[in-house]
Amino acid sequence: MLDIKKRRTFHITIFTENFSWAGGMEFIRILVNALVQNDQEFECKVTLVFHERYLFHGLNEVIWTTLRAAKDIITKRHLEPKKSPNRQLLLDFMKNIEGDFRVESYNGHSGSLSSCLKRINPDVLFAPRNLVNQKYSIPWISYIPDFQHKYYPHFFSSVECLNRDINFATIIRDAPAIIVNSDSARQDIYKYFPYARSRIFTLPFAAAPVASWFTPSREDMSLKYGLPRKYFLICNQFWIHKSHITAFEALHDLLIRKGNKEYCNIVCTGKPDDYRCPEYYEELKQKIRSLGMKDRIFLLGFVPKADQIQIMKESIAVIQPTLFEGGPGGGSVYDAIALGVPAIISDIPVNREIHAEGVRFFPVGSFEALSGIMEAFAENPPRRREKEDLIKEGRMRTTHLRQTLLEAIHFVADGNTAGGK
Repeated sequence: MLDIKKRRTFHITIFTENFSWAGGMEFIRILVNALVQNDQEFECKVTLVFHERYLFHGLNEVIWTTLRAAKDIITKRHLEPKKSPNRQLLLDFMKNIEGDFRVESYNGHSGSLSSCLKRINPDVLFAPRNLVNQKYSIPWISYIPDFQHKYYPHFFSSVECLNRDINFATIIRDAPAIIVNSDSARQDIYKYFPYARSRIFTLPFAAAPVASWFTPSREDMSLKYGLPRKYFLICNQFWIHKSHITAFEALHDLLIRKGNKEYCNIVCTGKPDDYRCPEYYEELKQKIRSLGMKDRIFLLGFVPKADQIQIMKESIAVIQPTLFEGGPGGGSVYDAIALGVPAIISDIPVNREIHAEGVRFFPVGSFEALSGIMEAFAENPPRRREKEDLIKEGRMRTTHLRQTLLEAIHFVADGNTAGGK
């Protein structure tokens, strides 16, 4: 057991399994950014650990690119440029962590895991499941993202719903501490697992800009991506629960009411994939054509983080029409609030946990209400806040997030186990 009263440095290891999509890596980035902002009382040394099966499978190329990009940045070594769009995205991802961290990998076998942990010698692990069991006796913290499959079971197969239930039940049985992204997720744990005895730590809303985000781009995003002069922005992967269709119907309503106003455009960034509904993206494109909005909706696909931030800064507002989220607003709203960009957000309970300037809510699924707010924001733009105020507020949020993470670290480091001592 660690004597935390005498500790001034904690070695935190974060296993990145189950975080291999853009939003998952963004979540890890936010955690690392908070942990490495060291204060005079405690220092956190962070190591990211990747499973090697992600390094060699095409569907998870993102992880391999992340590992290579991290080593490039950390060791200052030159890597030959690659054509993969993921490389630039993840170089941006790494550059958006304002502090030092390490990168390690293991192949999934117990011997490889033992060697990895021996190299790192961590004090506390953050992992989506119990990777180490009792063999290593390392304090650990787990994570539950959300219970979307309970609210929208038709978005999942019956097997996936069962697997999610089993996975969450196992975490709740084994984990001394669990972090969640919202009070809504915390309430759902007790709703669906009333016997839960793990300590639940609710992470605060921690939208915070990176200083480099305010640096003007050397490239003209409108020329690079063929953007209109004025536009609204959606930054979501094309998951079915993100409800892009609500925003597209709102734009159609706006066009009918206002005619060809120059602000009647929507730009979308994000991967066009949803493994649960492979045909969804094509259905959306067909809907765009049937509504006669092919020249009003711009589908950019997956763009580098640095470009996405610049595109966001130039937008009228970010739209988040989502039906469900594990954390308030999702990553795009975090970035919008961090940058002082107005955001129009569905009023689902988890989103209502956001209390920030420049945010307007609309009834989930109501394209009419969304259309009205879009019009109001375009014709009477909300005031944008100063860079200095945004940075100051972001640091305060990051400090609050760090304090919550340290509470969880101290809790498990003090020898607490699932269900008690």
